[in-house]
Amino acid sequence: MSRTLFATALVFAWLLAALPCRAADLEAADRKLDGCSYRVGEKSCREVESGFLRKRDAKASREGDSLHIMTLRGPVIFTDTLDEFKHVDGGVYLSLGYFPDIGQHLVRVFYYEGGNYVLVSNTTAETVFSGAAPHVSPSRKRIVVADASEAYTSNQIKIWALESGRLRLEHSEPFKTIVARFVRWEDDASFTVDEYDDSRSADCPKGKFAEQHYTYRWERGILSRSVAQEPKFRCEDNW
Repeated sequence: MSRTLFATALVFAWLLAALPCRAADLEAADRKLDGCSYRVGEKSCREVESGFLRKRDAKASREGDSLHIMTLRGPVIFTDTLDEFKHVDGGVYLSLGYFPDIGQHLVRVFYYEGGNYVLVSNTTAETVFSGAAPHVSPSRKRIVVADASEAYTSNQIKIWALESGRLRLEHSEPFKTIVARFVRWEDDASFTVDEYDDSRSADCPKGKFAEQHYTYRWERGILSRSVAQEPKFRCEDNW
């Protein structure tokens, strides 16, 4: 590699490290940890995390099995307590970064079975275990959790308001289905969820699952649910 190309690569790497994380990057960052492992020879979760920790505004560091999240109120420390080879109860905590436009740090937790997410306020150091992946609204004024499966610790729809770097729970209710996936925000009050529709499972061939998109709208303290216009009901191979 020529000196010019080498210098360009260094500058590019520096710029990437200097770029602040944004709420819009949250889901992409989360996907990087999908499928990671602690077994030798497999995709290392710690290696993925090290990329987030190298960010100039990461506000986090690792000391062995302890993850230190730096807030304006001091450090919040999470310590790994899971030994997957001995089936010991506990968790492994991995930083996904600090997101200054919502004033929250995001930590993903791996349990022996299932997982969780923790939002840490940079202003107050308060921690919120969301139960599943958080999704930030377009205006960054709300966060919703809307996923359900055996892999999550809380199969509920939860809506928080973001107020000066703090989270205020506005609403929580159980899902009407056993499996659901958040699809997207439609606007600051509406979001779409893909749900398993057990009532129509007989309409699908054997081995396929009935799916339907539903749109939820949070307005004036009421969460309404309606069948989404697109896509229509369909049969899928798996979830």
